[in-house]
Amino acid sequence: MARRVICCAFGVFLLLSTAGVWAQRAPAPPNRYLQEAKDLYKRLRYAEIVHKLERALAVPNNTPRQLCEIYALMGTVHVILGNEDAAVDAFNELLNVDPKYKLDSSLSPKILSIYSRVKREFVPKAAVGFEGRPTVRTTPGKKPWVEVGVIDESKVLTAVEIWCRRSEKDEFKKGAMAPVGKGRYGGSLPLEMKSLPAVGVRVEYVIVARGEQGKTIGVLGSMENPLSFTVLPAVAAPPTQGPGIKDDSTAWYGSWWFWTAMGVVAAGAGVGIYLGLSGGGTEVPNGSLGEYTLD
Repeated sequence: MARRVICCAFGVFLLLSTAGVWAQRAPAPPNRYLQEAKDLYKRLRYAEIVHKLERALAVPNNTPRQLCEIYALMGTVHVILGNEDAAVDAFNELLNVDPKYKLDSSLSPKILSIYSRVKREFVPKAAVGFEGRPTVRTTPGKKPWVEVGVIDESKVLTAVEIWCRRSEKDEFKKGAMAPVGKGRYGGSLPLEMKSLPAVGVRVEYVIVARGEQGKTIGVLGSMENPLSFTVLPAVAAPPTQGPGIKDDSTAWYGSWWFWTAMGVVAAGAGVGIYLGLSGGGTEVPNGSLGEYTLD
């Protein structure tokens, strides 16, 4: 009798264990609304898909894979319908589920381009922050220096990058920012600052914080709406020595008080370039504009 009880109990245990394994291996429950949305997509009935996908999201116990399919299809359809902002929101939700998700490469270049941009600028819900506005320091003829405070309470920051360009027609170039103090990062922009036009150049830039495996965990500015500042060219004094050069040091435009006044006027106008002229020299010595905070 005892042997039968033991055998029966073992049989029940084996049955329950097997059922548990089957439950783990069983496929995820189907989401009928997701399947209906896929069918509508194949039939090019895009206007009806978003409503189906919203109902698909409301289904309880969606798996991560199902959520990725829902958000990927929703973002794709919104691009097709011309709703770019809604597409960006859907793609951001997709990346929150799976930051490494790859869209079907056979999709249109427009869809892939928008998704690539969202992925490049993606900021997960647990992200680092930036303290105040960046500080920019420029010196005539040299690469600008940008510095910013970074708040990293979770200690997930691995690198800070600065992407910049001199013109809207140029591609953004990547530069590195290194720690320069407690919670502060700084770096020179990888841009050539020689031979600037008289009106100067408008430099655009974006600061990106990276976490493990290069994941974007913070962005200041964006590729579509970057931060910016203007760099003006160095102002050189006319030569006072050399073959064929007339000594005009006694003329009004060769007097020290004229060039000093010009420097004061330039500073008062917000040009921000320090102009130091040595007696009889023909070169403009390196100067510093100091630091200023962008508006």
